[in-house]
Amino acid sequence: MEERKLQETGHGTLIVSLPKKWIKLNKLHKGDIVIVTYYKDYLIISIPKSEKLQTTIKFLDIETTFREIVSKYIQGFDKIHLVASSSQWKELKKVREYILKKLPGVEVTDTENGILIEIVASTENYGIERIIERINSNLRWMILSIKQALETKDIELLKEVCEKDDEIDRLNLLANRYIFSILKNPEFFKLREKIIYFKIILDKFESIGDSIESLARNLIFVVQNKNLPMKKFSKVLTLMEKLISDVIKAFFNLDKQLANEIIFRGNNFSKIALSQLRNISISENFVIAVENLSHIGQLCKEAGEAIIDFV
Repeated sequence: MEERKLQETGHGTLIVSLPKKWIKLNKLHKGDIVIVTYYKDYLIISIPKSEKLQTTIKFLDIETTFREIVSKYIQGFDKIHLVASSSQWKELKKVREYILKKLPGVEVTDTENGILIEIVASTENYGIERIIERINSNLRWMILSIKQALETKDIELLKEVCEKDDEIDRLNLLANRYIFSILKNPEFFKLREKIIYFKIILDKFESIGDSIESLARNLIFVVQNKNLPMKKFSKVLTLMEKLISDVIKAFFNLDKQLANEIIFRGNNFSKIALSQLRNISISENFVIAVENLSHIGQLCKEAGEAIIDFV
């Protein structure tokens, strides 16, 4: 950072020179266009960018390669060329399937030496609020489906709940791509506090989705057990559904009073789940399921705290 003095030209116009290093770095010349963005006491000068970002990745192993692709996806790259040798085609096929399953808004085509991943979903068509609404819809469906599966002892429905968590993960990746695009935008400083708030809430919802998925996965092994306390479990699930619904409401309305209630109820929910269900001896899977419920209560409490911090 450096200080520069404002200079006055004719008719009272004030000007400031641009750093030579920045000019050379960006290969700018007289007559080139720059973008000037200002907000309160901020002034940012940036270069217009219309070209799509592209990158090339060499295939290493399945896990490392997919992690690198996700990283480039979040960073805002529009085209990712994955290069592999002929001996890696079998593993490449698995990566391709994983990409289509895990990354939203992508198209994958074969090339002579690998695959080309094109991100066709524009973040401009999405907003954090819209993404969180979709995540909430998925969470609600998961909870209601678990209740139905317990009543009908439907193992297949519980498996569907587990798979639904993939959709929440996909939405979270899309949200992270959107957030990253804002961070690179010259007007980011207008939204910086809001973006931090959104990111914290998104992480809580993703963790809630993971806990519900774990809950369903463990219930698969006990749903047909005659000793399963159906009424107690159903009551706890109803409380959980209302708690998560109120977190969403407090988030969108910036409701500090409701957020304070959520903190109390989140703590209380965890205690209820543990006190009413933990001492029931069915199996280790049931114990883990109860711990999942308790963890969801704590996550809702933390979401309530984040809302209060922002309001």
